Amino acid sequence: MHWSASRACAVALACLAVAACGAPDHLDLEPRIELAPDVTGVEVGQTVSFSATYYDTEGMPVPDASFTWASSDESVVTIDSAGAAHGVTAGQAEISAGYSGVEGSALLSVVEDRGDVATITLTPADGTLDPVGVGETVQFSAEARDLDGNLLSPTLEWVSSDAAVSIDADGLATAMGNGSAEITAHAGAISSAATQIVVADGRVGSFVDKAHHTAGTATLLSDAGGTLTLELGGDFTTVAGPDLNVYLSKASGVDGDSLDLGDLKANNGAQTYSVPSGVALDDYDYVVIWCVTFAVDFGEAELQ
Repeated sequence: MHWSASRACAVALACLAVAACGAPDHLDLEPRIELAPDVTGVEVGQTVSFSATYYDTEGMPVPDASFTWASSDESVVTIDSAGAAHGVTAGQAEISAGYSGVEGSALLSVVEDRGDVATITLTPADGTLDPVGVGETVQFSAEARDLDGNLLSPTLEWVSSDAAVSIDADGLATAMGNGSAEITAHAGAISSAATQIVVADGRVGSFVDKAHHTAGTATLLSDAGGTLTLELGGDFTTVAGPDLNVYLSKASGVDGDSLDLGDLKANNGAQTYSVPSGVALDDYDYVVIWCVTFAVDFGEAELQ
């Protein structure tokens, strides 16, 4: 087969476009600090050591980070500059580690006796819930354990931080209105870590492959004032590439009526994008991951 020079050039450019949009690109993640252990307990007079890891915008740990340690209640727990926390009296405190303007935290319970409630773990855990609509319910459960890991059966008090969500004595949470609330379970002075529930009107879609593998969920949310936010779920993933942007579109792909929400923040995981004011929940039907430089559709989610 004989190709003209112009046709060969066009094919070469097309190949370059696909190859370039599959090339690795830098990530743009929110830096974070993770503490270990994230929830634990100690007897009065005893000490437990915490460690912290700072992850940069590429999701990589920074080995030489120097942390500033603090306790939310030094009458319960003190902590030194090396992360060694000492139990002073029975209760609970939040241990925090800070570096470069970022902070991470963990809960530490202090108990008089090893058989006392030391930790309470909620199901579902924080970060695992999709937004819910008004009137929907979420059933919570909790496990209370002592310092030796034995399962206990204390009377639990369930607490919601905001009237947007109510919760009854059996851990059944009900969405009452748009907003968000943190759910916790308490046994005396000991509390679980919080699980956040977001209540909002919204539309949800699942990503499908176009030019490259793309998967996960996209949720377009409207708050009580009509302001929209696009959330890509923790299950979101796509191939890395240069100049990837997130678009809202009225049809499959991107055209002159599509709305550019900015650079894709990361190729994996949960992320949030603000939508300009004046956009209504039903104005757009697709979320598109688009390679701007080469006009390549990596993947898209049709909103239901």
